[in-house]
Amino acid sequence: MSKHRPFVVEPAINPSSPLLLTCEHATNLTEGLVEVSEGDLPWLQMHWGWDPGAEPLTRALAEHFQAPAIYSRFSRLVIDPNRKREAVDLVRQVTEGHPLSFNEGITEAEIERRWESLHVPFHRAVDETIQARKDRSPEPFLLMSVHTFTRSYMGQERSLEFGVLFDDFEEFAIDLEREVSQRGFESGLNVPYSGANGMMYSPYRHGIQHDIPYIELEVRQDLLDTPEKVADVAARFIAALEPALARLLRG
Repeated sequence: MSKHRPFVVEPAINPSSPLLLTCEHATNLTEGLVEVSEGDLPWLQMHWGWDPGAEPLTRALAEHFQAPAIYSRFSRLVIDPNRKREAVDLVRQVTEGHPLSFNEGITEAEIERRWESLHVPFHRAVDETIQARKDRSPEPFLLMSVHTFTRSYMGQERSLEFGVLFDDFEEFAIDLEREVSQRGFESGLNVPYSGANGMMYSPYRHGIQHDIPYIELEVRQDLLDTPEKVADVAARFIAALEPALARLLRG
């Protein structure tokens, strides 16, 4: 596991880009990290193993804004980079009643090894990328974490298409969600999950540490399941984000 690079950093083209992106659940990669049984494979392909569509959407946003982006390179089922150390679902042992062979009965020593070799380096890369951005330019910027969610969860259908998750930056979140809604998306605030009280671990951690505005984006996965859909969603979201972002950074 120590030889595996647990992240990819794609640097900014524009050193003063108003955006810095993270994608914590970019991949369902387990190769070279854990031994996976055949019965585990379907769960790795599902939302339990990663956030389908999150990486291509992040790349589209990074390209438009010429922004830096950091992508995970390990499945959230190995260890979840969007969870704190003491979270009960940092390493899931069971998904919908299926015991995961590579996590079942996991020891604290193994959790710590994964934490140190995967979780810690990913977040160190985020810290370093943020600091490098601050060192290159005095212009303010937003930290945005990009995630996706399923249309159906535990038997319940979701009509929601976009969620804007926030904690400290409520005024900006309300502004952005309004802009998203005006682009034809069914959207909401702190849905399908809440970002309040530190519940969105990664953007909260780095936003607070570096004293920068932060937010988490959630997009329904079926809106991003083809390249054409990704391009359409990205274009419409960019049209929503640009005016809200300009207002935020003007102070």
